[in-house]
Amino acid sequence: MASIDLEECDTLPAGRYRHWRVIARTEETTVLPAWPERDSLLRRSGRDLAVELRRRSDAAGLRCRLFCAESASSWFAAMPPLLNEVSTDTTSPLIGIDVDDEFMGDARGGLGVHDHLLVPSLSLRLALCLQPATEPFVLHDETGPAMAMITWRSHYEGGAYHLPWPRTRGTMLLVSPAAFESLLTWGAGNLLIREVVYGDPSLADGADG
Repeated sequence: MASIDLEECDTLPAGRYRHWRVIARTEETTVLPAWPERDSLLRRSGRDLAVELRRRSDAAGLRCRLFCAESASSWFAAMPPLLNEVSTDTTSPLIGIDVDDEFMGDARGGLGVHDHLLVPSLSLRLALCLQPATEPFVLHDETGPAMAMITWRSHYEGGAYHLPWPRTRGTMLLVSPAAFESLLTWGAGNLLIREVVYGDPSLADGADG
């Protein structure tokens, strides 16, 4: 586990979202066994990174995963107009992870959606005044696109008896430079990026599996 100041979070170097800042990322890899006949013993390791509200010297929840439970439907729901702003003088997650099995249905088995979709919390959407627009998984503020989600799959495994499947899947949340500055102002020194690495315990001792 590691923590860094929000100002030090990564910047996307190229592409459509060049110069946007990475405020959350999750990636999980399936580790293949040394012996193919033991493919029922697949193990997993992963790395999570997310911005969170944290009061200085507050150790609450440091050994927990970084994300609160959310639904991907929040990406498409307009913010209620009468909600009040959330105080920053607290310790709480700002990024959620989708646990709503019904909203995506069987889309997880297709090419466009997979597990570990990240979702901005209600607090974060309030802080940045984010609302959905026509493009899926992109939220706008009063000036235009301000937050976006990127997903990826890699390290495909093939076989004679099954379709290729990805051993690595990941999701990233990005905010525009202007939205990032707004986030820094709103957080008033109570924001940091926390990173957690996890995995099957047997991977640490070098067991072949």
